[in-house]
Amino acid sequence: MTDTDTDNFLLEMAEDTARGLGNKFREPDDDWPPFLIVRNRKNAVAVIVLEITAGAGGVTAEVLESILTDARAIEAVLTVSAWVVKRHPGEPPVLRPSQDPNREELLVFSYTSADEATLGSVPIVRHPSAPPSLGDMECWDGMDAGGVLLDAMRKAIT
Repeated sequence: MTDTDTDNFLLEMAEDTARGLGNKFREPDDDWPPFLIVRNRKNAVAVIVLEITAGAGGVTAEVLESILTDARAIEAVLTVSAWVVKRHPGEPPVLRPSQDPNREELLVFSYTSADEATLGSVPIVRHPSAPPSLGDMECWDGMDAGGVLLDAMRKAIT
């Protein structure tokens, strides 16, 4: 991972949207809702907050693919909060990230278009008696971006 400034409009918009949402927080345990930013073939951009109901298990690949297909998306960014544990290549996970004492809490930005898939993240900084804040954006350069949700996004956009 490297610290970089991005020239990707949707990634910048996703970061700005996340910071704007965070500015409204009042409690230490406030959290960012998952959201999707979509640009369609008519160059219209929409921000869609994805509501998650208890026990639903998060955003599903099928729902994400359906939203992007219906929108006729040409590019999109999915933003979700997540626990991440950084390991060396080939090192197996010991615990689930949410249970690992070496975890980091991040907002993860998954961008895809017909030609590109990119990941980025912003650290979530928790404070004992104040709302959470965000660190600086990191673009995950040189990685083969993939996963169930990003693959569903690619399928809907290509």
